Amino acid sequence: MKSTYKINDERKIELSLGKSTYQALPNELQRDIKSYFLFSRSREAWVSKGQHGNYAVNRILDEIRKHTELEFEGKDERVSFSELMERKADRAESRADRYEAKSEAAEKRAESLQAEFNRLRKDFSWLTQPIIRGHKGSERFGRQKEQVMNRYEKGFEEYQKSAYYQEKKASSGQLQRNLQDPYFVARRIQDAHKLREKWEKAIEAATAKMESKALADGREWTEETQERYEKWLKNALDQLQECYEKLAFYIAIQEESGHVTYTQETLKNAQYIKNRGRWYKVIRVNKTTVTHSWFVGEFKHSYADIEDAVFPGDTYKLIETGKGYDYIITDIIRGNN
Repeated sequence: MKSTYKINDERKIELSLGKSTYQALPNELQRDIKSYFLFSRSREAWVSKGQHGNYAVNRILDEIRKHTELEFEGKDERVSFSELMERKADRAESRADRYEAKSEAAEKRAESLQAEFNRLRKDFSWLTQPIIRGHKGSERFGRQKEQVMNRYEKGFEEYQKSAYYQEKKASSGQLQRNLQDPYFVARRIQDAHKLREKWEKAIEAATAKMESKALADGREWTEETQERYEKWLKNALDQLQECYEKLAFYIAIQEESGHVTYTQETLKNAQYIKNRGRWYKVIRVNKTTVTHSWFVGEFKHSYADIEDAVFPGDTYKLIETGKGYDYIITDIIRGNN
């Protein structure tokens, strides 16, 4: 079986290695593959945890090329970000169902293993009866009692498994909980804006260089250089497209929730801001952050983290929630608001 890889529709690497090829790789490289890839039985391939372009994934591919002829099979058509999130949600729900079933099965096994002991322990004499060495009947009773106790102890192991699967089920729902958190959504919008600006500037610079066909270090512009830049530009445009899709996805969620994300303009005259239930006095508003008072000195928070704000005439908000924030209430009483 030849060794191949491709970029799937989720922009992840699917690495197909034969069993003999994989086993022939150095142990350290095998450990790296297990760390950064997950084996999919349905696809019979190692699927990368990170997306195409991830440094660790690319390094592993380069290492594999040193030991085997690794062929590139191409790139699948990329799915939209919203469809990708739907897939993640479906997979998370499926995992939660599987963990729930495993938890229930483990609990039933635990109850079955401990049932005999729970029945027998009601007889106090069964618990306290001594084992007489050399007496066949007594020794047989001792072996039976030991077997019951061993099953009882194994029952606790099954209860622990049940609890473990319940924890895994809870973690499977983290994606949905994140999407219901307005501050998580606001931070993702902020991140998408930053990435959008980054890729737009990079694309503009690369396009200008391709038009001028001039490299900064004076090297000659060759067909290989042109091909490399075209390939990079195509990938950059895909990244920019994903940024716009992320923005559309998260903005739609934010609009549906009714949550407001503050900006430099909307906080222009703010006197206090609220973060994680605490109020802080505004010192200045910056492009992407707000500088505010801290218990010692100053501190900054991004606009995505701000829960509420106080403007002139809004000091009632602070008074109503002022317990524990005496330093702010003192400012209000002194007229420093």
